[in-house]
Amino acid sequence: MCGSLLTGIVNHLSSLSSHNGLRIARVLYGLALIFFGLAHFIDVKDTLSLIPKWLPGHLFWAYFTGSAFIAAGIAVLLGLFARLAASLSALQIGLFLLLVWIPIVAAGSKIPFQWSETIFNVAMLAGAWMIADSYRRTLWLAADKQQPSLVS
Repeated sequence: MCGSLLTGIVNHLSSLSSHNGLRIARVLYGLALIFFGLAHFIDVKDTLSLIPKWLPGHLFWAYFTGSAFIAAGIAVLLGLFARLAASLSALQIGLFLLLVWIPIVAAGSKIPFQWSETIFNVAMLAGAWMIADSYRRTLWLAADKQQPSLVS
């Protein structure tokens, strides 16, 4: 009984690392990017408060980064320029970590939300890096022929 249960779990988990599992991960990542980008527009006030003071044009950066996340999410979902979109979104998430969250916690923040957002951003960066790496056999400026997109 225990052996068959373990075999079933292993079989189920192995399906997550299959082509379908990768497709699911890419779709979830693309949807998350769109949601994250929309949040930049929906909650502009909080987005503006996180932009470093030394960086000029706060409103531009809020809208630009939100638009970039939405565009990357759409590209990943459609499989068009997905390698470039996934790589640039990973870079953008990494820059958020370096420019926004690390300085906040390094300044000695005792606010749990800021610490949790920093940890969340690290997890997002790891996931973004994995998704970007999953496109390593795809040309930078091409449609991913191996990945069935949402429109197929």
